[in-house]
Amino acid sequence: MLAPVFDNGLALLGETGKFVTLADRRFTAVEALPNGIRVALAGAPGERVTVEAFDADAGALLDPVTATLGQDGTAEAVLARPGVR
Repeated sequence: MLAPVFDNGLALLGETGKFVTLADRRFTAVEALPNGIRVALAGAPGERVTVEAFDADAGALLDPVTATLGQDGTAEAVLARPGVR
């Protein structure tokens, strides 16, 4: 898997259990934060989506984040370095 590294040293891997980990229908927006990545997600209402990212500076995966899509079929998730909210 190839993933670009943002200026903050993080790379969005997406849904690593899927064949297409960063489908454009699932990930409607991606924003690099100083110590994290914010993603806007879309899909079926009530669906649970687990997203992963890699910290190239630390050489380690970030803790995965699971978001549940709302009644409108959207959700937001923030993956961040440990100790950052």
